[in-house]
Amino acid sequence: MPKHASPKVFIITPIHNGISHTTKYIESVQHIDYPNYGLIIVDDGSTDGSSSVIKSSFPDVEVLQGDGGLWWSGATNLGIKAAIAKEADYVLTMNNDVILDSAILRGLVEASAATPKAIIGAKIYYRDDPSKVWYFGAKLDSDLADIVLIDGEDEDFTERQEVDMLTGMGMLIPIKAFSTTGLFDAKNFPQYFGDSDFSLRAKSNGYRLIVDPASKVYADVDSSWVSREMKNLTFGFFTKALFSIRSQFNIIIRYKFYKRYWGKGYLKAFLKFYAVFFRAHFLPFLKHRLKMTVGKA
Repeated sequence: MPKHASPKVFIITPIHNGISHTTKYIESVQHIDYPNYGLIIVDDGSTDGSSSVIKSSFPDVEVLQGDGGLWWSGATNLGIKAAIAKEADYVLTMNNDVILDSAILRGLVEASAATPKAIIGAKIYYRDDPSKVWYFGAKLDSDLADIVLIDGEDEDFTERQEVDMLTGMGMLIPIKAFSTTGLFDAKNFPQYFGDSDFSLRAKSNGYRLIVDPASKVYADVDSSWVSREMKNLTFGFFTKALFSIRSQFNIIIRYKFYKRYWGKGYLKAFLKFYAVFFRAHFLPFLKHRLKMTVGKA
């Protein structure tokens, strides 16, 4: 693809610490086979020297500074504003705990060109098992009253597919979409649901949501705070899970999402989700702790 014919893409990646993830991620970005792109890292208050390491080791990467209160959506918005000022044609939202396939931008841009007025999502693999797909879009599941990821074996997903929602871990957005849809809703969905909310708002404005199998991301899906905490449950986890901004189980944020998107039955769906959550996680934990207490007695 000749450079003059290549739309300008800026990859926007928020970080908060995790420099070991970020270094590997940037190295994979540098191997992307596409002639017209840039990387913007938004460092939202890291305390591990991330900005200094990036500026020293990767001088071509632009680093923007946050104060630690932007979270994912606010930090992404800061990067988007910078990309708009640089006359980008697209932004690609991305996390820092991933490795990108070298052909990802060619795949996403080609899929966008073939599908007018669309936002294109990447095919996301488990990094430790690339034969398995962790994410090929998502849907609202009424049985679980939750957002359910579309996953499976690699060979299950070989064609572009229209989906209900996209994740911010690999979402190619035409710049003009922001003029109708707005930016990510950092006030109501600072961390989780910001990407789902944006893709659903874009969809309501006429944008199709497509996942492209040729655009590949390899994700460390167990690196999130919740994933780490759930391996060794404590009573403190459940308090944090229900009220921390870092948690997808946050009651207030999830309530706002359900009220906005679940229709007239949003409250029933909201309550059903937490009934399922407590049955699946808290009751087994409580039974285990009681068994241990009785055993010690």
